[in-house]
Amino acid sequence: DTAMAAGIKAFIIQDMGLLYILKKGYPEAEIHVSTQATTHTEGQIRFLSKCGVNRINLARELTIDEVRKLTALAHSLGTETEVFVHGSYCLSYSGQCYLCSFLEGCSGNRGLCQQNCRRLYRKGARTDYFLNLKDNSAIRFTEELALAGVDSLKIEGRIKSPAYVYSVVKGWKLLAENLSDEGAAAE
Repeated sequence: DTAMAAGIKAFIIQDMGLLYILKKGYPEAEIHVSTQATTHTEGQIRFLSKCGVNRINLARELTIDEVRKLTALAHSLGTETEVFVHGSYCLSYSGQCYLCSFLEGCSGNRGLCQQNCRRLYRKGARTDYFLNLKDNSAIRFTEELALAGVDSLKIEGRIKSPAYVYSVVKGWKLLAENLSDEGAAAE
């Protein structure tokens, strides 16, 4: 009640039980399914669309061809898609990490990621960032994502400075606007 009264209109969720509660109690609320739901099959798209989900953040591990196919299906069912395009890659499948829970006693799956995978670790005489994956940057796939019909781009800003988030979002916005301008000029 508090969130809706405060004017919040959309919720990003992973849990299907929460989806049920929100749809039952707040049918007007927009529901966006998190990348942590690991949506990567046609069956999942059909199920989530039937449940009244407005937007599905597709699993991070999909190829551009899979994104295109799932986006076309989602659109045919009246559902939008979103793709993670920039930020910290979690070493766990679609960000379902339990490392923070184990090491810190807090859940990265509940917004409390401590980025343990980005820390320096020692193994024997060697010290390195053994768990650190490169950050995701899908800039080279911008045109393909636009052609695939993706509705929204997800830019991660967790544990980043406001200046960093601003500059990354501004860069992606300029890129998207340039694509739109080129598309309009081609018509």
